[in-house]
Amino acid sequence: MSRIEVSVDIGASPEVVWDFVSNLRRIPEWIEDTLKMLSVEPEPAQRGTIYRERSRIVGPLSQVTNWKISEFDPPRFQKHDGQVPLMAATSVSFALEPSAGGTKFTLVFEYTPGNPLSSLSDRLFLKKNLQSSFGRSLQRLKALVEAAPAAGPGGG
Repeated sequence: MSRIEVSVDIGASPEVVWDFVSNLRRIPEWIEDTLKMLSVEPEPAQRGTIYRERSRIVGPLSQVTNWKISEFDPPRFQKHDGQVPLMAATSVSFALEPSAGGTKFTLVFEYTPGNPLSSLSDRLFLKKNLQSSFGRSLQRLKALVEAAPAAGPGGG
């Protein structure tokens, strides 16, 4: 299994950050390779919510991925288990903890390549590309949350 972990400090309370990342329809605004949210049932997000999105594979190539929220502990932690083409298992989790400046937000992406070709691509370039992409995504998240009204550490 491969694991990618990235963190960012966001100048907003954990409740404000939680509300933003729990609005699944906004994921394409901050997750770099998510192109479009196709469906979310039920809303608002909760344990058991299932959603479908269109995600970029490479260049103009995209795929539909299916996710289910398996853990949901406001405003601290959520985990989404995915069905991603060419992967045997995939999950993404969000952990939020108070920090001096607001919130430390950590994204963990874990995946098991589903065949020898995806294992090879993981070793050659996939993991490095995903690490960079998730790093940029967290910078987008930070900018969006901090630009929102009432985003300060006491806001919410």
